[in-house]
Amino acid sequence: MIYIKKDYNDIPKNLEKNQNIEGSTKYNSTDVKNKLFKIYNGKCGYCETIIDKSNSWATIDHYRPKKEYPFLCLEWSNLIYCCQKCNSCKHDKFPIELKDRQKDPKNKKDLLANSDYLKQENPYLLNPEIQPEKPEVNDFYKHLEFDNQGKIIGKTYEGEVSIDVLKLYRDELQIKRMNLICNTEIFLFLCLMIIFEEPDKEEITNLIPDNVDFYFDKEMLSVIMKLFDSKVNKFKILFDWFFKYNIDLKREFILLRKCMFYKFKEFFLNDRSITDKKRHTILEAYDEYLDDINQDNKANSSQNEISNNSHIEKKSVIMDNSYYENKKIINKLKYYISFSEKTVQNADKAERILTNNKKTVLRSDSSNEIASSDVFIAIYDENYKKNNCTELDKALNIKNKKKEFRIIIIVISNDDKKKLGIDEKYKNCCELYDESETGYPIVDDYTFVEVIQKVIKNET
Repeated sequence: MIYIKKDYNDIPKNLEKNQNIEGSTKYNSTDVKNKLFKIYNGKCGYCETIIDKSNSWATIDHYRPKKEYPFLCLEWSNLIYCCQKCNSCKHDKFPIELKDRQKDPKNKKDLLANSDYLKQENPYLLNPEIQPEKPEVNDFYKHLEFDNQGKIIGKTYEGEVSIDVLKLYRDELQIKRMNLICNTEIFLFLCLMIIFEEPDKEEITNLIPDNVDFYFDKEMLSVIMKLFDSKVNKFKILFDWFFKYNIDLKREFILLRKCMFYKFKEFFLNDRSITDKKRHTILEAYDEYLDDINQDNKANSSQNEISNNSHIEKKSVIMDNSYYENKKIINKLKYYISFSEKTVQNADKAERILTNNKKTVLRSDSSNEIASSDVFIAIYDENYKKNNCTELDKALNIKNKKKEFRIIIIVISNDDKKKLGIDEKYKNCCELYDESETGYPIVDDYTFVEVIQKVIKNET
């Protein structure tokens, strides 16, 4: 996901005259779709895949669902260009912090997605059109990032919720991101070979895959040829491609591409085939290139902005250090996840969130001892109630001997009409998470994520 700049005053004609018609389908007109296609560079606003506007994969999503917010059905600032799969995953989900959703406001300016009125809801789902801090530098880097396998990671609660609601971990997305990383690795290998070994063109040509169009585009081949012809600044040619051309907004997965640049060492320099001497030379050139970028940014900023930003950065560093100092002991806690065969996906999700928060995770399918953990999490559904309460009983025995041991039961089911009774012996000594006091189970993915986040926050 990257920041998309949309002019909220440049409203398509089809929407201008129908602002208050609830339930209208005017938002899906060709005029609106074409305008959004151009604004979003033909890509899904959520997953960043390229969409062919001529086929059915191009859809328009209501950021705030029209079912919950019928008065925003034709609101231009509420329309997101997205692929069919993201739209289907999101459906009517829209988690917010505010207890009650905002109603149709009297002031029409309050209909805008970036209005203070709607922002009061504090939505947990990221909006590509709401400008993040320093969007030209980090886009949504504060909330989302990737590892060198193309796996998307939520860095904040909003990031985690967005991943789960939109299912940004989908297999087809993971494969496409991994292919992008692999192709970049092949390209980088050839470029570094030219820089360090100075082979002849024929030698490099023989190394380029036969189906070159699958791996490289014309600009990548152009960079390889430029490296042959250049006698100086070869690293600058390479990093210019990474920092400028590679993050052209018309390309897929811009946030991943930026991540590859800003985490260059983690993505590309852990290969054992790269000697320490070469690694040092590459990092030296990379740091020098980053310094040049920072100098350019400073030159384009006023002195006041520079001093203000420096003050903010310094302050945030201090806050981060103190935060991690206070969390040193807490991060040593071990979490044991107990689950049934029907809730494996929930267990995977919980493990991902805990791991991203630097927690040690043990699982019931890994022959781990419950006694070696500090926090026991039972993902409780009908199947668990029948077959897995043995582990819960073991945890209960530990709790009787060790008061600081925590037992957490998260009630979950695929059937929101089915009520699951929890044995009183568990209720008296466990932290119970269900959707209400009546014991009806948690169903939505983002609700489960919210519970895991609460568990982490309540460590102390």
